Amino acid sequence: MIQKSARKVGDWETLLVISLAAMICLFPFIYHDIHLIFLPPNIFVLLGVVVIFFTMSLLNFESLKEGKISVVEPIFTLEVPVAVFLAFILFREVVSRRQGALIALLVI
Repeated sequence: MIQKSARKVGDWETLLVISLAAMICLFPFIYHDIHLIFLPPNIFVLLGVVVIFFTMSLLNFESLKEGKISVVEPIFTLEVPVAVFLAFILFREVVSRRQGALIALLVI
């Protein structure tokens, strides 16, 4: 459905509708802690995540608009191993056997 929407109405509009729907659905779960977002360390992390997610989403929608979903979707599975690798390198995370099995399951 995202691919059809991106092709029909465009990337920006599709991203706006999905973001608004997510905001409406998730807001009741966080409204008690909304003040924590505006603390200085949190706002910078949140802004960084927003910029990265926004760029990734636009690229994702553009790839779905241009290519076939059967070709584009397997490339998205690389997100999990790349995230694990970055966590290992940047944050010195260690992957246990159980976590490794879950990562492999997610990729498969």
